[in-house]
Amino acid sequence: MGIISILFLVFGWIFSIKGLIITALCLSSFFALCLSISLFADSSKINKYDCMWEDIIQFVVLILSIVKLVKGF
Repeated sequence: MGIISILFLVFGWIFSIKGLIITALCLSSFFALCLSISLFADSSKINKYDCMWEDIIQFVVLILSIVKLVKGF
């Protein structure tokens, strides 16, 4: 699920395309929100550690895309 936002971020950094960075920002914030909700939900069916690692990765992608947008192209 998180590989999509990572790919948008990587290709946005490589080719300096602002639209890809904004898409990575939107996707990572959406995935981070969904993963945070599922992490704190009271469900024993999901593996909490896998969800936590995916959530950390999405927050890193979110921070990197914000840094790239603030830094400029």
